Parts: sequence; C-alpha cells; structure tokens
Amino acid sequence: MTHSKTRRKEQRSYLLNHADPRPLNFFSRFKYRSSSNAHHSYGLRLNQALQEAPDSKKLLNLRRKWDNDEYRDDWACYKDSLEDRKANRKVKKRKREAHISFHEQLDDGLDGKSRQTGNTTSDNDRELVNNDDTSFVTQTESTSNDNDHDEFRLNVMIGFKEAAKMAQEEAELSPDL
Repeated sequence: MTHSKTRRKEQRSYLLNHADPRPLNFFSRFKYRSSSNAHHSYGLRLNQALQEAPDSKKLLNLRRKWDNDEYRDDWACYKDSLEDRKANRKVKKRKREAHISFHEQLDDGLDGKSRQTGNTTSDNDRELVNNDDTSFVTQTESTSNDNDHDEFRLNVMIGFKEAAKMAQEEAELSPDL
C-alpha cells in the first residue's frame, strides 16, 4: 500500500475511533500546512467515514457542525498553536545562547582576573539566589584581600539575570516570533 493510501486509511480510522475528531484535532494530528488542503481532506475523510458507519451519531453530529460552518475558527486556532510552539522554541534557543554566553564571559573574566591577581577560584565559593528573583549574591570564604574577582562575578551574574529577563520580556511582547 502506498503512503498516501495508508495516510487516508489512518485519517478515516481517526475520525471513526477518536473521542473528539473535530477539525482542530485532525489538523494537529496530521500536521497540515495548507488550509485548503486540510479542509478538503477533512471533508473527504468525514464522508468516507460516514459511508463506513452511516449510523454513527458522533460522525453525523460532526457532519452537521461541519456543514453549518461551526468549525470555521479551527484552522486559525491550529495555526496559532503552531506559532506558539515556534515562539517557544525561539525563546528556548535564546535562553540557551544567553546561558552559553554567560559562561563564556564568566570563564574569560575569571581567567583574566586569576592571571592578573594570581588568585584562583576558591573551592569554597557559594552562590545564594534571593527568592524574589531580582538579584544574585555571591559570598566567598576566600582569605584573599582582593575583592576584584568577587565583584566581577557578581557583576556578570547580575548582567546575566537582567539579560535573561529582557529576552523573556522581548519574547512575550514580540508577536512575530
């Protein structure tokens, strides 16, 4: 059996067996890209499913609603859900890039400070995060008198937190993602 025949059979079976085979779920399940193709396929498969089970109340109810255009917003909802997933992927990518950038800056800064001062990062360094999500506090138990290293870490961490907030706000405000 060819791929298209298998797909048609699967679509017919979906309409017959799924608990809620409304167009939105059908479009999502079979990942349509074009509205006209999606609507055409749904109508054809619904007719075929009704031929197999002409007394099915579920299918008859679907046909009535389909004919009365009660599902006209399903395509828009489907496209919106695709855009939401696309935006979520972009936000995750931005967060990942910010995370990598943060660690690169931190490593570069720490390497530079260590070479300049002759200090190395203490194993006893601890980071405490305030629960209000507004600032980072770095405490160190190092006996070094030079606080440049700690100040640099604190500045990088605060900068990263602000950059992450800005990226999140931009993603929420930007509808074109």
